[in-house]
Amino acid sequence: MAINLNVKMGEYNICEGKKVLKSLGIGSCIAVCLYDEKNDIGGLGHVMLPSNMDKESLKYANNLIKCMVEDLKERECDMEGIIAKIFGGASLFESSMEIGKKNIKSVRKELEKYGIDIVEEDVGGDQGRSIWFHCWSGTVVVSRPMGETKRY
Repeated sequence: MAINLNVKMGEYNICEGKKVLKSLGIGSCIAVCLYDEKNDIGGLGHVMLPSNMDKESLKYANNLIKCMVEDLKERECDMEGIIAKIFGGASLFESSMEIGKKNIKSVRKELEKYGIDIVEEDVGGDQGRSIWFHCWSGTVVVSRPMGETKRY
């Protein structure tokens, strides 16, 4: 049986084995899933805001992704084989200042900076998502409020 671990806003977790990393109720935030297929190690980060060079908080895309990459390197992952899957970035309210779109752009830029390819994504739109990332296989299950569920 798999162990479920919750990843909240401004947090990340990296693990291996029969563990599921989950983030529930992702709206304008971005769930960043990084996976090393060679070593079956996965990580999930919950980005809240676009990059910001003035603060060190993990709520920002640049800081969180940097920490995830450093953690994967410490675990001796094959950095050339790391893939990404990203989810979220919805515009849930008219007055959201397009935070979702800014988050998508920022996460893409940061992943490109580290040479990490995005192989799957479900971003934008006007619905939130909840995700479950299976660390042993790289599979991500995405659920939307109306009951639609997809596997990536």
